[in-house]
Amino acid sequence: MKDFGNTENGRTAHLFTIEDGALKASVSDYGATLISFMIETEKRSSTDVLLGYDSVAGYEHLSGCMGAVIGRCANRTGGAAFKLNGRLYRLAANDHGNNLHSGPDTYFRRFWTTDGTAASGNTISFGLHSPDGDQGYPGNMDITVTYSINEKDGLRIEYRAESDADTVCSMTNHAFFNLNGQGNGDILDHQLEIYADRITRADEESIPDGTFIAVQDTPFDFLKMKKIGQDIDADDPMLKSAGGYDQNFVLSDSRRAGLFPAAKLVSETSGLAVDVSTDLPGLQFYSGNYLTLRGGKNGSTYNRRSGLALETQYFPNALNIPSFPQPVLKAGEVFMSSTVYRLYSI
Repeated sequence: MKDFGNTENGRTAHLFTIEDGALKASVSDYGATLISFMIETEKRSSTDVLLGYDSVAGYEHLSGCMGAVIGRCANRTGGAAFKLNGRLYRLAANDHGNNLHSGPDTYFRRFWTTDGTAASGNTISFGLHSPDGDQGYPGNMDITVTYSINEKDGLRIEYRAESDADTVCSMTNHAFFNLNGQGNGDILDHQLEIYADRITRADEESIPDGTFIAVQDTPFDFLKMKKIGQDIDADDPMLKSAGGYDQNFVLSDSRRAGLFPAAKLVSETSGLAVDVSTDLPGLQFYSGNYLTLRGGKNGSTYNRRSGLALETQYFPNALNIPSFPQPVLKAGEVFMSSTVYRLYSI
């Protein structure tokens, strides 16, 4: 553990490192935020594939959701409102009249509790109590996020939550990847494969309407590996309104019991790849369209499309579309979910 700087109100954040073999990751108790994910190659050079900042100040003031744990409800809720058990709940309208990532009072700008890195050196857990009414959601919810790293399997993120009332639970991590190494240009030459033959149709505000579109022969066709830049600026209304890719890919019509492959990301420039596995039904692919010019780690500079996010989650606006898998956690039940990012040399 080491100091990660002080917040504006003077509280000290800490940085914890977990590692196994050639893989290493750093996580902070400020937001349970994933700060870095590194691999040491045969040339004994170490590459950090995540965008981020050198201290807590960047995460407090610049953010961009880099490495952030998102909850209670990831992605967008149309009209910043939903009904649960017949009652209407209103949320902060922080995105064109809609709710994005549960509003401005985010989990990733709070301190989480932790006992520190496990004796094995490859696991760390963080806890957060989210009180009834927090962000507009019902129920006192206790959350645990555990990061564990294994050279063979990669970086696993496990989410666990319990609530004393029926509530919403759809959590994800908003890490921005650049397999050339953070700060090394854009991600347009990265190649991506997504194991989904449908996307959710979305309006000009990226709110799904409950229908699906087959990806075959569209700019959203990643059924075979292709460069991200190939179709990113195609003449498509959803691409134009989002400024590039910001789309939910349908991996499944429901939660699955166990991990299954979701996507593969490759950089031929660096010779690195990431395999994504999850038990959640959706994958939001965001190509960093609204990243603005800012300073990053180790003197790096980030700009538009300097990184991309592969966020495993429930479908956007699921709370308002009953036919979608529902991110509802019943009182007294336990929510558990895992996502694995396997980083390796090709």
